[in-house]
Amino acid sequence: MELGKPLEVWDSILKIIGQKEAVDWVKIVTIGLLLAIFFYVLFALLIVRQVTLMTNFLGTKLSPYIKTFAWIYVCYAVLVLLLILNVF
Repeated sequence: MELGKPLEVWDSILKIIGQKEAVDWVKIVTIGLLLAIFFYVLFALLIVRQVTLMTNFLGTKLSPYIKTFAWIYVCYAVLVLLLILNVF
């Protein structure tokens, strides 16, 4: 059994469904990028939570600096999100 090229298989599937013209790859990629950036911001907030838990458990002289750096990272992630939203 010989398989066709991936695009031929995909075209066959879309012909069966009847929505070949309905697929807009730019919108799909845009939504994917927005979701990725959104999860990036959530990850940055998770890092702040973990740093806060760590510094509460292991208090050192560097704890305030580490917390500040974590919040700067969140600000950077939000800035990237805002820039991406401004582009789209």
